[in-house]
Amino acid sequence: MLKTLKNRDFVYLWLGQMVSRLGDGIHEIALAWLVLELTGSALSMGAILAVSITPNLLFGLPAGVFVDRFNRKYIMVLADFARTAIVLVIPVTYFLGGLQLWMIFAVAFLTSTAEAFAGPARQSSIPNLVEEKNLDPANSLMQMTRAVSSLFGLSLGGAVVAIFGPANSFYLDSFSFFLSTVFISRIVYKPAFREVAESLCRDIVIKTKRGLNYVINDPFIKRLIIIAAGINFVIAPINVIIPYFIKEEMGLSASIYGIMASCLSVGMVLGSMIIGNVSVHRGKSLGSGILGSGVSLVFFSVFYLLSQSLLLPTMVLIGLLSLTLAGVGISTSFSNVPIHTLLQKTTEDSKRGRVMSIVGMGTMVAMPMAYGLSGFLLEQIGAIPLLFGIGSLTAIGATACFKSREIMAAQ
Repeated sequence: MLKTLKNRDFVYLWLGQMVSRLGDGIHEIALAWLVLELTGSALSMGAILAVSITPNLLFGLPAGVFVDRFNRKYIMVLADFARTAIVLVIPVTYFLGGLQLWMIFAVAFLTSTAEAFAGPARQSSIPNLVEEKNLDPANSLMQMTRAVSSLFGLSLGGAVVAIFGPANSFYLDSFSFFLSTVFISRIVYKPAFREVAESLCRDIVIKTKRGLNYVINDPFIKRLIIIAAGINFVIAPINVIIPYFIKEEMGLSASIYGIMASCLSVGMVLGSMIIGNVSVHRGKSLGSGILGSGVSLVFFSVFYLLSQSLLLPTMVLIGLLSLTLAGVGISTSFSNVPIHTLLQKTTEDSKRGRVMSIVGMGTMVAMPMAYGLSGFLLEQIGAIPLLFGIGSLTAIGATACFKSREIMAAQ
């Protein structure tokens, strides 16, 4: 894994992701606490998360065409610079006394729009910066960096929100995007072959159709996208459930949520280190990761229910629940890294941006419904029954991977 750090341009990409993800960890806690502070509603928190993923559905395919047509470095630089300015709206309007809920929704939508372009550009650039034999270590390092940055961001975010309030925490988020802009701008990026284009509008229509046909006609890529979408559908609602569970059902503070959420990142770091340094069977790793995520969520529910009968001290319960979240993190790395590597290896460079955009859309397409449904179910049945159900469905879904000959044959 460390060999990839000898690649100067990849290091700049890696550093850019590191600092922006650090800010995102703070952003995640600040956003959840700010919405709860203004509304006290789990449904509103689910709605803000749904708005955050909508741009991927609206702009995912056109963004993929942009990524395949234009210099991917410039797309990442412009996206990060735009987010530097956009997230400042929240703390500035809060300071002026004019912050309203619709402004938070607008910021969430616009920053996610920028990420709809930057995400595929980032993933598509990795094979252009490193050799094919280093794709697994590079993807593992990127996954581990996301986790480490989130770990420190979540830990710091809990303290920052507790001390300065959720709105002011967005100053740090803005600064992280600025630093990312600086790092990405230093990459020496030489674009590979690009198809000759006519007008931009015509190019978007034609290449969008070609990208869709490419995915539809490739059973393996199509199956990987379906698996990625399924994972996000059942796992993503955790972003709504856990903060609501900590604040509303357990009556604990943002700092405790930060600590528990950090354990998820610790697990992702450990999982990424294993994948990046040990040769694994990618198909079996994918299936095992999905199964592990489901089992971990079931144990989260079981531990909490047992604690009510055994009258465990609160800190002991927090420790047990944090261990299960670490299990989810480890399992997530075991499934995510193989998916990215297999997609990068099997996709032509001239179509990689569109495929990565379709992956992003596929993973996001059911999430507005999942967030809204989870917010509704939280207020109807509570967090623990909901987590138990999600974990059970995830574990059952893992059997589809183990039964797939194509997935099990993927090395």
